[in-house]
Amino acid sequence: MLAVLATLLPLSCDKDGKEKPAAAQMQITVKARRNAAGITVPFSFTAADAFKLVDVTSGTSDTRGPMNKGTSQSFFVFSLDKAVSGDLLVAHCPADAPVEIEGKKVSFRIPENQDGSDLVFPYIGWTTFSGDSYAGDAISAESPAAVIRASIQKGSYSIVKAVLQANGGEKIAGKVTIDTGARSYTPSAATVTVTLPSPLDCRGESRSISFFVAPVNLAGGITMTFYTDDGKQVESKVSTPVKLAAGAVYDTDPASVGRQLIAAGGTKVYLFDEKMARDAGNYTAGLVWTWDSNTEKTKISRPDHIDDAKPVYDNKKILVTSSFAWCALVDIETKNLDFYATGLSNAHSAEILPNDRIAVACSDGGDFIALYDKSASNSMIASYPLASAHGVVWCEKTRRLYAIGGSSLQVYKLNDAWTTRPALVLEKTISSKGFVTGMHDMTAVDDHTLIIGGNKLAFFDVTTEKFTPVNAYNTVAGFKSVNYNPSTREFYYTYAWTGYAEGSYDWSSHWIRYTDNIENSFSPSIPAQGIIRVEDINMYKVRVFNW
Repeated sequence: MLAVLATLLPLSCDKDGKEKPAAAQMQITVKARRNAAGITVPFSFTAADAFKLVDVTSGTSDTRGPMNKGTSQSFFVFSLDKAVSGDLLVAHCPADAPVEIEGKKVSFRIPENQDGSDLVFPYIGWTTFSGDSYAGDAISAESPAAVIRASIQKGSYSIVKAVLQANGGEKIAGKVTIDTGARSYTPSAATVTVTLPSPLDCRGESRSISFFVAPVNLAGGITMTFYTDDGKQVESKVSTPVKLAAGAVYDTDPASVGRQLIAAGGTKVYLFDEKMARDAGNYTAGLVWTWDSNTEKTKISRPDHIDDAKPVYDNKKILVTSSFAWCALVDIETKNLDFYATGLSNAHSAEILPNDRIAVACSDGGDFIALYDKSASNSMIASYPLASAHGVVWCEKTRRLYAIGGSSLQVYKLNDAWTTRPALVLEKTISSKGFVTGMHDMTAVDDHTLIIGGNKLAFFDVTTEKFTPVNAYNTVAGFKSVNYNPSTREFYYTYAWTGYAEGSYDWSSHWIRYTDNIENSFSPSIPAQGIIRVEDINMYKVRVFNW
């Protein structure tokens, strides 16, 4: 902050015979700024820290050095020969900084092209001159820039460039004009590009890239585009409002630039970089995050047998189920539970529905679909019978919930979603016999296709309501989880069958299997193309965190 306490010194007279100040003693206090690491950097005056004071009304100015050193406050004596009460006074340091002043507008630049290193902007402050030789005035000065630190998760890649822009099209850098009356900031450039002097290696740990931007409010959030050294580019979005104040720092959630997978089993949920894990053959090589249900004993009495962990809410949370009769919504950043429910016999999978409703599929011994509201843990709204319920997927295109059990695929409509009494209404039951039976898992492929695995493997078109078999797996039983990308033809899955189960149970596995051609021939003992070992848990499912 820059505080100006004006004690007027010897006076002279204007042409009308009125006295006017020849000099003013001012006390200037300077606010701390943030550096590229987001660390607060206090200001401390040295002899070189001269301030320029501009009387905007008369167009005169004076530059003086501080009278006090080693503190954020100092007295200055400026010559203000033409200053009269009501004049706008603007002060900035360094005195020779490229600061433009026009009327009540003060401008400086935040470069659109940066290199990720620290940037220091002029300290700027202003006040209206009171003309009071006894009480004096006060000015506040600060570095009028904010820092956005974009976090990037550990992975098998290096970042060479990053671009930041506002989702609502707001300007964030370039020439920044400060309206001293409204105390508002108007930038001229819509993007900031950080080109790093050398690639940022993310293999060993999570890293971050800093953007210096204007202190503005971005109602629609921000988008960051990261460019890797192998030519890939990945977007990461913040959809909530971002409010930026001068001298403040905003930290984003870690962006997933490389592909990441989730492995679930026992008491653990693992999130890891796929390429690092696949190159090493073991998930631990790329591990970036772990959640252990054993730490939540106050809410979960039997923290074991996790059987699904589905990324939801723009990959900020994970929806976990356990066949030991519970479901939990875990926040990735804090690891706190946003929701939990117990008493769900053999819970096998869950899904987020419109208006924060949650559907849970409960398999053998439960044989129903449970409906909850996210805001009311452990308070079931209703349940709906489905023998051997194993999977639930909401399809936004049809506005329907699809649920699998045995050889039945059920289609539900969600009624009264925006009221206090939502309800699932069964519209039809479709037999999957002849295509896939003993259904264990179902995931969305695109906005009109589901992939379903169990005994055999098949696609289901939600528009035509027809099954299409995957011929390479016509003789295969034992799929526990299935994830498919139609653009790349990549297929990640887990498989376990009596005599071929690597874990402690005939349903558990220690292998995540992978192929980039879903029509490749299958052998239970030899994966089609590659494996990632997860040997310390009885793994049931793998989920692709980001394709």
